[in-house]
Amino acid sequence: MLALTAVAVTAGVAGCGGSAARTIDVTMTSSSCQLAKSSFPAGKTAFKVDNTSGQEGEAYVYDGSGNKVDEVEGIADGTSRTLTVSLDAGRYQFACKPEGKDNRTPFTVTK
Repeated sequence: MLALTAVAVTAGVAGCGGSAARTIDVTMTSSSCQLAKSSFPAGKTAFKVDNTSGQEGEAYVYDGSGNKVDEVEGIADGTSRTLTVSLDAGRYQFACKPEGKDNRTPFTVTK
């Protein structure tokens, strides 16, 4: 009986729909913004930004028209912060901005 209850609870949680975000690792350097993946499915996405630039930085997501979707600021050198957004299918850019530089990396979100 306990095994059946565990299976039912697990199936219920799995069927709740994508409330958990997928995580994409991002490395911010002084000259680039490197995403671990350049294409992934639509939905809630957590960009884990590791700052190795030697300076404080910021990270931004822009849509295909260049409009800012969201941002995270104050990422100290040697630390990481997470920027979580819900993205529809389309083309985007992820920007790493250590000390005013604007290093952008394109990525695609699929259906």
